[in-house]
Amino acid sequence: MNDKNLSFNSQRLTSLYLTCIDTASDSKKNDGEGVDTNKITSIILDKLAENNADLIKFQKTIIDGQYGIHLLLVCASEQQSITADVNLLKESIVTSLEAQCINVQCHFLSSHFESKSENDSNRFVITLMAPRITVDIFSSIIALLIEHNVLLCSISSLSDDSIVMEHQDNKQGPQAYELEVLIDDVEQLDLLNDQLAELASKQLIDVSIQVATIIREQKRLACFDMDSTLIQAEVIDELAKEAGVGEQVAKITEAAMRGELDFNQSFIKRMSLLEGLDEAVLEKVAERLVLSDGVEVLFLALNRLGYKTAILSGGFDYFGRFLQKKLGVDYVYANELNIIDGKVTGKVVGDIVNGDKKAYFLQMIAAKENINLEQVIAVGDGANDLPMLALAGLGVAYKAKPLVKAAASYSIDYVGLDGLLYMLGLSARQIDYLTK
Repeated sequence: MNDKNLSFNSQRLTSLYLTCIDTASDSKKNDGEGVDTNKITSIILDKLAENNADLIKFQKTIIDGQYGIHLLLVCASEQQSITADVNLLKESIVTSLEAQCINVQCHFLSSHFESKSENDSNRFVITLMAPRITVDIFSSIIALLIEHNVLLCSISSLSDDSIVMEHQDNKQGPQAYELEVLIDDVEQLDLLNDQLAELASKQLIDVSIQVATIIREQKRLACFDMDSTLIQAEVIDELAKEAGVGEQVAKITEAAMRGELDFNQSFIKRMSLLEGLDEAVLEKVAERLVLSDGVEVLFLALNRLGYKTAILSGGFDYFGRFLQKKLGVDYVYANELNIIDGKVTGKVVGDIVNGDKKAYFLQMIAAKENINLEQVIAVGDGANDLPMLALAGLGVAYKAKPLVKAAASYSIDYVGLDGLLYMLGLSARQIDYLTK
């Protein structure tokens, strides 16, 4: 059976999440190895049988070293009281485990969920990402799901410590979990999303909710802003430093990215301040550019998967072409630097690549490649990225300004750009395979 394609029709479901601690162990550290997992499994399965529980899924997890078990059950008869059944089952499991000196805490119990949907419109995937996800963080997420009567269908660890540690340059790789849930009242989705975002901000984790359709995993085009997205700098600011007007230009750039200034006017003003800059400086600046975290892993994986990729930048095509060669990017659309006799003129060549132009290029590439917009990823950090983020099936604000983060449907703040791969449902083991 493929868990991702389970069909519950109109069955009445319940979900139970337990954490287990061996109180007889002398070890003060609860590392998941201090409990006899086989014994716990055997006891729980026996109690499920004794209580005639119809088991759909049995999952073991270790989160931040704590051993947990997730049960997804279906009520055997619509005439039965599923609440009574589950409470009896829970008491039976807890009593039996505590007799074996195993303390059990019930983190999640949803006992009134009835799924009537046949098109999975109420099925969602929640992706959690952070440098480290603790038990407290996970419990906070679970508590919020309880509050909204959300049914937990499955928990999957997308990260794998053994895989992460293989990458000598990525020893602090992110942790990620994927929760598949059913939401009975989809009208409450916006409220749940807002509260998850608020919790994520307090806990310093990245959280996203996506509809669990096949399209979520079948994207085909990824479009990226360049400055402060693919690279950890604004190129125009770096050029301004070389021209001796760095502080003046940086203030204009920051205001433009926050949406406080018209992008076109701010761009023209900044360009004028670069007049007379020597062309030789471009190579110097390009060589010192630093890629954002996870960029190389992301592009290795996307290229291996056959994605079309694009840089759509309000910066300069010289640097876009530099990254194109480095990362294997298919398309680059950015502003052209006007250079005469080896000097930057400070004049704009052609149309400025602003927010509207980025959206236009995204649509143009998608049409050329015969790709539906729902299968497009767009990533950016500034106000001029919002039009393309709104068009894409997956529009992600990456370490973005507050205005951009608030307007975007999805955001990444605490992990690198390779977190996009987790949002697509890939695991660390799959990413490792794609990037070898």
